[in-house]
Amino acid sequence: MARNNFAGNAIGDQALASLAPALRKRPALTNLALHRCGIGDEGLASLVDNLGKDDFKKLDDLDVTYNQVTDKGCN
Repeated sequence: MARNNFAGNAIGDQALASLAPALRKRPALTNLALHRCGIGDEGLASLVDNLGKDDFKKLDDLDVTYNQVTDKGCN
């Protein structure tokens, strides 16, 4: 599956942290929609921290709009 759409679901930081290891290992993932999911800086960090060389290898589109991610979470 090249796309995962979690948009509009109240995932939040804790659930995203639980999903992150599995999502990172999806070699064909090109699109990950996480808009309007109640995600903040911590949730986004759990997704992108400590990435391996093959994690998100083909990811072209990561949508985290309409969440509580601040400038700090984007650094």
